Amino acid sequence: MAEKQKMKYIGCNPTRFRCPRIVERAIRSPLVIEDAEIELSLVLRLDYKLSLESPVTYRIILNRLPQPTGAQLVHEGIGLSSRRQSGKLERQSAKCKHRHRDTTVVVIGCADSISGAVREGWGSTSIIDAREKPVTKAHHSSDSGVFGPRAFFRTSFPSPAVLVIDDIKRHDAATYRCRVDFRKGQTRSFRYNLTVIVPPEQPTILDRWGRILNGTAGPYEEGDTPYLTCRVTGGKPQPMVRWLINGRVKDEEYENNAGDVIENRLTLQPISRSDLGSNFTCEARNTDLVDSKEASISLDLNLKPLSVIIRRPGRKGIGNESLLAGKRYDMECETTGSRPPAVITWYKGRRRQLKHTTEERSENRTVSTVEFEPGVEDHGKSITCRAENPNVTGLFVEKSWKIDVVYPPIVSLNLGSTLSPEDIKEGDDVYFECHIRANPPWSKLLWIHDNQILAHNTSARIIWSNQSLVLQSVTRSSAGRYVCAATNALNETRSEPLHFRVKFAPVCKEDRIIVVGASRGESLDIACRVEADPPAHNFRWKFNNSGETLEVAPGRFSMEKSSGVSVLRYTPSTELDYGTLSCWADNLVGTQSRPCLFQLVAAGKPFPVRNCTLANQTYTSVEVKCVPGYDGGLPQKFVLEVYHGDVDYLANSQPLYNVSNPDEPSFALAGLEASVEAGVHVAVYAVNAKGRSQSVILSEVTYRDAEKRTATSRDLVEVESYQIKGTIDVDTTRCFLQQLRLEFVDSEIFPVVDGRKPEAILPSSFLAPSGMIAYYGWDAQDLWLCLATGPRPFISTMQARPGANPLRKAGLRW
Repeated sequence: MAEKQKMKYIGCNPTRFRCPRIVERAIRSPLVIEDAEIELSLVLRLDYKLSLESPVTYRIILNRLPQPTGAQLVHEGIGLSSRRQSGKLERQSAKCKHRHRDTTVVVIGCADSISGAVREGWGSTSIIDAREKPVTKAHHSSDSGVFGPRAFFRTSFPSPAVLVIDDIKRHDAATYRCRVDFRKGQTRSFRYNLTVIVPPEQPTILDRWGRILNGTAGPYEEGDTPYLTCRVTGGKPQPMVRWLINGRVKDEEYENNAGDVIENRLTLQPISRSDLGSNFTCEARNTDLVDSKEASISLDLNLKPLSVIIRRPGRKGIGNESLLAGKRYDMECETTGSRPPAVITWYKGRRRQLKHTTEERSENRTVSTVEFEPGVEDHGKSITCRAENPNVTGLFVEKSWKIDVVYPPIVSLNLGSTLSPEDIKEGDDVYFECHIRANPPWSKLLWIHDNQILAHNTSARIIWSNQSLVLQSVTRSSAGRYVCAATNALNETRSEPLHFRVKFAPVCKEDRIIVVGASRGESLDIACRVEADPPAHNFRWKFNNSGETLEVAPGRFSMEKSSGVSVLRYTPSTELDYGTLSCWADNLVGTQSRPCLFQLVAAGKPFPVRNCTLANQTYTSVEVKCVPGYDGGLPQKFVLEVYHGDVDYLANSQPLYNVSNPDEPSFALAGLEASVEAGVHVAVYAVNAKGRSQSVILSEVTYRDAEKRTATSRDLVEVESYQIKGTIDVDTTRCFLQQLRLEFVDSEIFPVVDGRKPEAILPSSFLAPSGMIAYYGWDAQDLWLCLATGPRPFISTMQARPGANPLRKAGLRW
């Protein structure tokens, strides 16, 4: 409240002026911000007449007294207000208005025209001296020890006179008095208590460890309890310090720390994902005249991933999909919710084996792609995608997929685990085990021995049992390559062959009696060949004839251990040296139970074949069939040769065609049409170890086409019905052809034997009306030959009796 007005007279000249009373008024102090500009102004309307031309003295007196605090004041029509202009804070001082003849006079102090005395105890002032001049041209002086050039007086009538103080300092706080001296009127005096407010310094935000935070706090992890301190230095009066979170007041409790330092400590509850980016503002305020000082930070969080998904590219997930072994697949793993984006790691089982081929990252999403080729060993394992934020301690999210790998059967074959492969011998029972891995499971199993499928056969002692094969009482034929084959929905797979060995005592390689032909004095090497496992290491020989059995001395035969062969050098000298040789061999398993037998016979060349006929004769083929002769005591084979040309020169000709038969003299000829139009000659003979027999010649053999064979039905019947039976009459030495069903039975031809070989006797002129040719003769084996030829030749050979004289003339009767 304003003090009571005081009326005083200051020295004045009453003869020229009416001395006014000094009126003093005091008001509460205005509030001014340090470093601002202040204007103190006064507007007065006086109750007496004052000429504007009258000189006036304006005086502002600074009273250094303790300063009260307060805001805008009004007293008896005098008001205080503030405004901002040009970045300076201005204070408009009291305004006092008084009407007198509608003339307004501004008075801020009064002194007489001679001098303006300052009251004792008042400090130096800023004075406007308008004596003898207009106010607008008044002289302004400012005490250099107080304001100096920072203060000046501004008058612009009729606007209020203003004292302007630039760059307010905290020591500018004081009591200011404004006195106005008039020429005639009463001196007026006013007091202003100026309070300078010192704003606080810019707040500083500190973390738990006292580190200054600029813009961001953290990063923190979910569940952390951040501890923040707002520190403010200075400020007069003492500022209020408070925390705001996202614009809402959170904490207003603060305390003095040391000196003029004020702190507000904020402890948050465990933070969550939703607190990311929250704005924390520290506000310091000690006046409403200016905006508060603020410092803000945002809360930064490291967030763990929220979700992980494994899928095939372009699909939502994996599901129950099966993977084929050996095929390449692409798999994706997507994770979201991590800040910063998560790091993805692939695992197969418990091992970190898979390396991603591509990885895409966005703000809180990561997608990793991996190329994976599953193997059989991966079936049932788990493919795991792990997403983790390396900045979040010990926290990760992962997704696992247990893979189903499908593959054809994987098959392996082993001999029974209780058996030793080196100890299997004939008569033992063995079993095999087929180990199968398959997904899907196998549905079919086969056992194969030397490419032959083994069937379950208890009578043959072959038994199937689940994945095992049992062989009872094995023999040497049981040895060989065994395979098991398994089939599932994908394919069939065979195991690697298992070579099964069966040890056995020696046996003859050839299971028959071998006939060995030899002449007296002829030396032979007789080889005794046996099969044995392990190989035979010892041999022995015996000789047996109708009269005795003899051991053959070891010095007479040799043995080849590597091949299991024993060779005996043998030379028959007399008839008693012909008989049977027996050979035995031994090995680690035992002694040969049945010896190898060799029949020694007196041997020579084989006898010629006989009764050769042409059968199934067509235009394109013909069959030749003969009866074998004596083999000479040795195995024989039969040979047929085809010649073209003069029969007399066959010995010097190359055959057009030859074929052999190891069993019988039976042959089929075909494909010789171009060579047989004029007829071919066919020779048939036997061969053994001692040589070859005499050849039997079939001359001018021709193929019959359909037209020739069907000339007349009568001729055809006669041709097809040839049958020859021959006998030898030693006394007459005649060859009788009997049972010939021919028309011309009375015809006779008498060939003459001149001692030449039968094949040389065959004259083409000996042609009967029926188209047959007959001849006879002998050969080196004393065989009497009687040959009838025709469209269907037949040959009959007969051996002469001992003592017969084949050189006699003989006649052939039809």
